[in-house]
Amino acid sequence: MAARGWRIAGEGGFDLLVLGVMLPGTSGLAIARQLRAQRDSHANPHVDGAGFDAEGLGMTLRRTNLSELVDSVVQQNAALAHEKGVTLRAVTAEQPVVASADESGVRRILLILVDNALKHTPEGGAVTVSAAAAAGGSILAVEDTGEGISAAALPHIFERFYRADPARGSGSGFGLRLSIAQAIAQAHGSAIEVSSPPGAGAQFSLPLKR
Repeated sequence: MAARGWRIAGEGGFDLLVLGVMLPGTSGLAIARQLRAQRDSHANPHVDGAGFDAEGLGMTLRRTNLSELVDSVVQQNAALAHEKGVTLRAVTAEQPVVASADESGVRRILLILVDNALKHTPEGGAVTVSAAAAAGGSILAVEDTGEGISAAALPHIFERFYRADPARGSGSGFGLRLSIAQAIAQAHGSAIEVSSPPGAGAQFSLPLKR
């Protein structure tokens, strides 16, 4: 039985495999439970992310169909969204949206962002994952109708273990997971951008070169 993901070393020889875990033959519900268990496991104070090395990610950039990737990630998280009573949808153009990217790395970014959005979107809300063409490249985005992020917290949300926002930052490992996603984005020569108008949820976007 094989597992794939980002391994983060902590104190006392403790290891944590962060998101992106895929076990052969697992159902969508089983995957959803795995993601939830991983999210909850980040509360362990001995996991500090010290073993995560962005420079050692070994990204292999090649032509990647972002439309198919968005559809795949949405399907993978459908069971968890249904369980929470949240509408999860994919929005892509008629023509495939492509970019120069490491498919495995970008998938992990989307998994982290979608898991984060589902965590902070109440029952009856919606999470939208999209891929769109842009000048000279493409943009991936994850948008939710949750409680949003305070203006004071926005500059810090990619810091490891940041959870000062009483609304959106109260969950364990909030900054750790987003810092991992940002490190993968930076390995692509890009960066995740975030906006959160007051009371209007949050949108995370990732521009990628074509």
